[in-house]
Amino acid sequence: MYVKSDIFYYIRTTSYIIRSLLALLIVLYIGWQLFLSLPGTSDYIAERISSALSEKLATGITIERVEIHLPGSIDLYNIRIDDKSQKPMLEAKRLCVRISLSELANRQLTVTHLGLYNARCRFSKTSSSSPANFQFVLDSLSGNGPSNSSLSIQVKSVVLQNTYLSYDVWDSPVYDSIFQPSHLQFNRIDGSFSINSGENIDQIRIRSLRLEEKSGWSVNSMYGKAAISRHGINISSLHLTMPGSQLNINQLDFTFRPTCYLNGLHLNGTFSPSDFRCFLPSLAKSSRQLYSLVLDARGNHNNININISGTTSGTNNLFLDSRLMLSQSVFNNKEWLCRGRIARLSLSPSTITEWTAWAGLSPDITERLTS
Repeated sequence: MYVKSDIFYYIRTTSYIIRSLLALLIVLYIGWQLFLSLPGTSDYIAERISSALSEKLATGITIERVEIHLPGSIDLYNIRIDDKSQKPMLEAKRLCVRISLSELANRQLTVTHLGLYNARCRFSKTSSSSPANFQFVLDSLSGNGPSNSSLSIQVKSVVLQNTYLSYDVWDSPVYDSIFQPSHLQFNRIDGSFSINSGENIDQIRIRSLRLEEKSGWSVNSMYGKAAISRHGINISSLHLTMPGSQLNINQLDFTFRPTCYLNGLHLNGTFSPSDFRCFLPSLAKSSRQLYSLVLDARGNHNNININISGTTSGTNNLFLDSRLMLSQSVFNNKEWLCRGRIARLSLSPSTITEWTAWAGLSPDITERLTS
């Protein structure tokens, strides 16, 4: 009888303690949120963030409004970061960051997550030999800049939503409807990434990526994993979907230091030539047929061995099974030689006609090839 009463007593006591702890945690949480929502607290945090970033980057930074939702999660609204010429380099309607608030008192701001929403990023170089307008940011974050700020930025995840990004080298000519690395303009980027930075290597995971470039190149979906170091890049998987193409890179292991070496490349999928018309404008004249492709390659700075096989999807207009070897320092832009063996090649007249149109050959040549 006494044992049963003691058990009930301990159960009631334990239940009371748990309820009391939960109630205390709720009160503390509400009190913490009320404290952070005070105008003075919000203004203080906004001032400390602006001051820390301005000191670290040594440039003008403005933040219109700050909202604190959870401890360590802050939304910055209408933020602007200028380059060294006092022109806007980054403007965002909303910038979401996760930081350690406890370290602000010690003038330490640690950012572990970055979310950029409705942003416009304008990157540029005056000439091909001049530094980019964002170089001072990279120097500052890597510790090579003039600032002695204690700001620590360790970004482990990035989210981009409805982001505009442009990059221009102003002494390079501009061509319409052609993809130019010196004049990039992504009208919309939506993506989610995770980054695991190590001492000598960075592990990057693309959870999702969608982009549209002014030349007409667009990616409906991209996801994959990669490891990047000072010596090379290793892609374990990369899946790319375009309006008419689906490509899979199951392996890409490329070393460029101390010497160039392609340890392995395996690519397969189906592609529509019209998806790549921004790289070769004549591909805009191609039909809607799809090509299936399997490619394996490996080699070094002296030679590359390539195995290619392909067909035209749905028909047998094209069948290709070939082995090629590129040699004599192709990476150093010296004279090189292409040697190959085609085990089997079958082309239909329609495929020949289409290919000669891509190459811009005259109708007489096309007629001779198809006759």
